[in-house]
Amino acid sequence: MQDKSRQSLTPDEIAEMATAGHDVSRFFTSQFTVVKPVRRVNLDLALDQNGTPRPTKRRAG
Repeated sequence: MQDKSRQSLTPDEIAEMATAGHDVSRFFTSQFTVVKPVRRVNLDLALDQNGTPRPTKRRAG
């Protein structure tokens, strides 16, 4: 049987360990990546008879 520390744990299991007061620092590094929020844009495409997109003159307002 494998040791629990060698198995990959789910985030929920790590959270439960932290809640119980266990040291979970081994699951984290000091490296991180900043992710910018995604800006969503709705775009309506008009298609010609062949299914090729063509530009539209309508603007979102």
